[in-house]
Amino acid sequence: MDQPGTHTTDLLTQEALAWLGRQERSRPWLLYLPFFAPHTPVDAPSEWKARYADEKFFADEAKNESAIRYAAMISHLDDAIGRVLAAVQARGERERTLVVFVSDNGPVGEPWTTGALYGRPALPSAWLGSAGPLRGRKATTWEGGVRVPAIASWPGTLAPRAATAPTCVVDWFPTFARLAGWSPAADLRWDGQEIWPVLTGAAMPAADRVLYCKYAGGMAFIRRGDWKLVTLGDTPFSRGQMPGKDRSDQLFNIAEDPNETRDLARAEPQRLAELQRLLVEEMRKDDVGRVHRTALHQWSRVPEQARLIQPAPARKSAEP
Repeated sequence: MDQPGTHTTDLLTQEALAWLGRQERSRPWLLYLPFFAPHTPVDAPSEWKARYADEKFFADEAKNESAIRYAAMISHLDDAIGRVLAAVQARGERERTLVVFVSDNGPVGEPWTTGALYGRPALPSAWLGSAGPLRGRKATTWEGGVRVPAIASWPGTLAPRAATAPTCVVDWFPTFARLAGWSPAADLRWDGQEIWPVLTGAAMPAADRVLYCKYAGGMAFIRRGDWKLVTLGDTPFSRGQMPGKDRSDQLFNIAEDPNETRDLARAEPQRLAELQRLLVEEMRKDDVGRVHRTALHQWSRVPEQARLIQPAPARKSAEP
């Protein structure tokens, strides 16, 4: 779908509504709707920005203007989601539909210059949210970069409640499979776990559950229970995202110190070593052939993988 002058949020909403209209009411369906908002370039249609024209988020004029654009983008997104839910309700399917709303990472949280995109003029710098007291931001493996809220809504099935549990986006696949009544014939080695009992309040994840994330330039984290190991990396990219002269691995007790203010690596050398070994075990399971083909993203502490990691060949310029 290509409609010049139409905001991406509206394009995706239009496509989602049209797709829903083509589905038979007697058959199950799955709608995956990955909105781009909020993301750079941060902007929204004028009617949404007008709603915040008199707001004063920051004293600095430029920062306040960017915050108005951000707020308008969020409200625009909220309205779009409401339109999709209203369509589900109009089909008489809201009470038979599980709706999940998740984010992919934490906020940028500071002015971010977008630069010119696709030949269009550059927008002013944008303020992209806040992680509150959590340390870090998007593109880090501290909690501010990886801990995000999620909403699961199913009227008549899920009672309103708040659940605080270490879960991960990969948990939704096995959860949806369980709810659909499907079981694989063989072990698919899913990274995630079925979390329906967490959503209903019937149970919590195992206390020693392992969560693992490998990011660009040497940044990674692994969490087992309340303990979390953070690697900073030693590349220009990782130093820019997670600054500091000391690039040693960090260790935190997330239950006692969710804002990661106290590095316990020196105080807990045995626990540090255990999580470092566990990190290598998890990395060894990675399929390096299925991730981004750049050394930036394929960093690994596993020697046999490190030898396979090569930068992508430079693209040849087009012939005149």
